[in-house]
Amino acid sequence: MGILDVFRGKKKGGVEDSQLPLPPESLKFTGSVGEIREQVKTGAYRTAFSPELEEQDKERAEFHQKMEKYYTAMKACFKKLRISTEGAPSWEAVKKGLNSEVLQKSVHLGKPTLILVPPGDFESKLKAYCQYGGGEAMWDRMKNRELWFGGVKEDPAEWRVFVVDGKLNIDADPEIVRDRALAKRGAHPETDNFRMCKVWVRKNAELGLDVVNDVQVYFPLFLRSQLEGKPIDEKSCTVLNGKNVQSLPPADSGNFGSGQVAFGFFRHFTFHFDTRNQREY
Repeated sequence: MGILDVFRGKKKGGVEDSQLPLPPESLKFTGSVGEIREQVKTGAYRTAFSPELEEQDKERAEFHQKMEKYYTAMKACFKKLRISTEGAPSWEAVKKGLNSEVLQKSVHLGKPTLILVPPGDFESKLKAYCQYGGGEAMWDRMKNRELWFGGVKEDPAEWRVFVVDGKLNIDADPEIVRDRALAKRGAHPETDNFRMCKVWVRKNAELGLDVVNDVQVYFPLFLRSQLEGKPIDEKSCTVLNGKNVQSLPPADSGNFGSGQVAFGFFRHFTFHFDTRNQREY
């Protein structure tokens, strides 16, 4: 269409049609209008396809199919606990955000899992979970927003959507495990919980990934896993403030605030939200 517009003799950027270059003989139409219409009738369309793109479309369709199942399961969990889903984004709205970039990044996750994070305070959601009979939960220093909510002072007012690693137990990072073992033997005294968290955050950032840094984001994942009878973090734990935990001098290592590492795990039929100071192993 752009070429045809140029040769219609319109003014283009102040240039008169008499100044425009004429098309070479090879570009002139040689058939009658009737012949052209006949070709269109009989399907004279140029066809092309990209096998690579076709494969990408197939992968995206499969990815969307899996994420839609998680979306449906999430809403069912909230319904069981009588947590309101008013204002929750529709599947079609969520699907629009699951683009090629998300698909590419998801390959770095052990089990890409879609979660919905409702707005509002965490205490009421945890209370709904316990009242439903899902189990008990122990929450250490729940009012500390530096520990549990990424330092954000207000509860979220809008629904949020994430794709997270939904593996039941997260594999230990060999690099962090090695540094921790060395630190225990005194070979790397500078390696503590703070630095190990920062290594973990940095490695994910290099892959273009964020990390769970808010107990509100962790909640839907543990909720769904518990209601399905497959609780997460029975043999591992999830750090919940790796991005905003701060380094403290040795004298302040017991400070219950920015210097603590917060994490969640499941043991003995109870979900624990606990803390460690920077130099505890």
